[in-house]
Amino acid sequence: MHILRSHPLMFLLHSRWKSAPQVGQTAVIVWAIALIVVAIRVLLAPITSGSVFPVYSAAANWWVAGEDLYTLDFTKHCYRYQPVVAVSFVPWAALPLKFAALLWRGLGVALLLFGVRAWMRRIAPRPLSPSQQGIALILLAPLAFQSINNAQVNVHLLGLLLLGLAAASRERWTLAAFLVAIATFFKLYPIAVGLLLVVVHPRQFAPRYFLMLLIGSALPFLTQRFDYVCGQYELWVRYLHIDNRLTGAIDQAPRDLYLLLRVWFVAPPLIVYQIIQAGAALLIAIICHLLRRRGVPIQVLYSTILNLGCLWMTLLGPSTESSTYTLLGVTAASMALLSAGRSRLINVLAWIGIALLSLPAIVVMFPGGKIVQYWGPQPAGALLLLIVVLADLYPFLRYRSSAFSLPYEERERIGNP
Repeated sequence: MHILRSHPLMFLLHSRWKSAPQVGQTAVIVWAIALIVVAIRVLLAPITSGSVFPVYSAAANWWVAGEDLYTLDFTKHCYRYQPVVAVSFVPWAALPLKFAALLWRGLGVALLLFGVRAWMRRIAPRPLSPSQQGIALILLAPLAFQSINNAQVNVHLLGLLLLGLAAASRERWTLAAFLVAIATFFKLYPIAVGLLLVVVHPRQFAPRYFLMLLIGSALPFLTQRFDYVCGQYELWVRYLHIDNRLTGAIDQAPRDLYLLLRVWFVAPPLIVYQIIQAGAALLIAIICHLLRRRGVPIQVLYSTILNLGCLWMTLLGPSTESSTYTLLGVTAASMALLSAGRSRLINVLAWIGIALLSLPAIVVMFPGGKIVQYWGPQPAGALLLLIVVLADLYPFLRYRSSAFSLPYEERERIGNP
C-alpha cells in the first residue's frame, strides 16, 4: 500500500478519492489520454516535427566535439541554455533519439506530478479536498500539454521549483538549493524564485544556493578544455545580449506584457519597460519580505513566492514563449479553487484569466490556431491572475500576525487573513 501511495497517479486514486471518485478518475483519464497522444505522435512523426529535443541532443554532440553551442541564426531553433546543460545532455545523446525524446518527456511529467503532490501536501495555502485535487490536475493539463508535446523544459522547471519549495518548507535547505539551482541553469529566469527564497531565508538558503550555482557553473571545466569552456561562456553572454525579440516580428516576439501593450495599446520605450520589469521584481521581493516579517503561515509565504515568481517570469520575464505559461499551471489551478472569502468579481477574474491562459494551448491544435497567440491572451490572463493573487494577499498584509495562528475556519469567519 505504501508503494501505491508513493506513485503520483496512484496518489490520485488513493482511498481519499472515495468521496469523489469520478473527479479523480477523470483527472487520470485526461492525463493518460494526453500522454498517449504525445507518445504516439513522437513515435510516428519525424523527430524534428514539433519538438525541441533534437536541439538538446545536438548541443550535447557539439560539446563533445568541441564545437560552438550558440548561433546568431534566429530563424531556426537555437540552443539557449548554459554550457552545463549541454554537458548534462551528453548521456541522453548516446541513446536512440526517439527513445531519448520519450524518456525526456517522461522525466518532465514525473517531476511535475511529484511536484504537484508536494504542493498539495506542503505548500497549498488552504487544505484541498479530494475533488479539488482532481480538478487542479485537470486544470493543469492544458497548460502542461504544450510543453510536454514539444519537449520544452517548462514542465521540468515547474516540478523542480515545486519540489524545491516543498524541501524548503521542511527546512531541507541543501536539497532546496540544489533543485532550484538546476531549474536556474536550464532557463536563467527561475532565479526569480531562488532570489525570493534568498530574501526570506538569507542565512539558511542563500549560501547554499549560490554555492550550487558556483559548482554548476564550474562543472563544464571538468569535461572540456579550459579555453573552449571560457569561449562558450563568452558566446552565451553575447547571445543573451543580442537575443532581444521584443520589437521584432510579431510571430517571433515574446508572449509577455510588452506584446500586450504593443498590440492593444502603445508600447513604451524599452528603457521604460525595463524599469517596469525591475520595479515589479523589487515590489515582489518587498511583498515577500513583509509577509515573512508579518509571520504568515509558511504555506502562504511559499505559495506567494511560487505565484508571484512565476507571474514575473511569464508576464515580465526576458524571453516568454507560449509554452512558458506552463509555469503558471499550479498558480492558475489554485486561484480557481481557493475561492472562499473572495468577492464574486475576483473569482470571475480568476476564471477569465485561466480561460485566456488555456485558449492558445487548445486552439493551436487546429489549423491557423497559432495566430491567436499574437493577440496576447496569455499575458492578459497572467495580468488578471496577478490581480487575483494580490487581492488574496491583501488580508495577510492588513491583519496582525496573531490572526494567522487561528484555525482555518476562524480565519474564514473574520475575513480570511
